Amino acid sequence: MGKQAPDQKRSFDEERAYIENLLNMRFNYYLVFASLLFLPVTSENALSPAARAGLMVLGGVVSALMAYMVIRTKKLLDALLTEILKDNEHPYTGAFNTLKVSFFRINANDLMVAAVLAIMAVFLAGGTVALRSPATLFKTDAAATPAQALQRAQTPPPAPEKPGAPVP
Repeated sequence: MGKQAPDQKRSFDEERAYIENLLNMRFNYYLVFASLLFLPVTSENALSPAARAGLMVLGGVVSALMAYMVIRTKKLLDALLTEILKDNEHPYTGAFNTLKVSFFRINANDLMVAAVLAIMAVFLAGGTVALRSPATLFKTDAAATPAQALQRAQTPPPAPEKPGAPVP
């Protein structure tokens, strides 16, 4: 990068600011999406197990697409920041170099990507587990035949026993 004219440096910084804002907006939209999808999925009686599994799979697919967008935007930002670090007079370079301990050089953007990937894994794992066990999806006995499951579904529950009634 080397030394540039002030107007070129300003436009480069404007691009960095735009990409940072884009990354943050995509991450925030993803958090809103994941939160709104987790609400019905984690409610005890809000959805049937089949609908819950479907939402988990949908969440996993949308999460994968969002993860791709967040990772791509983060790579663009990393490229811009790498170029900025080549300019010893840039304020970001000076601030970055003051962090002497390597632990503090962890990039917060990496943590954002990790959060998106972790939430995606939760969605995919939950959907996969639910889809792999159809007995829990449709609340049937795994050993029951379809005819037995249908018969159980059509049979009304037994009437509650009256206190003091003789036991057969």
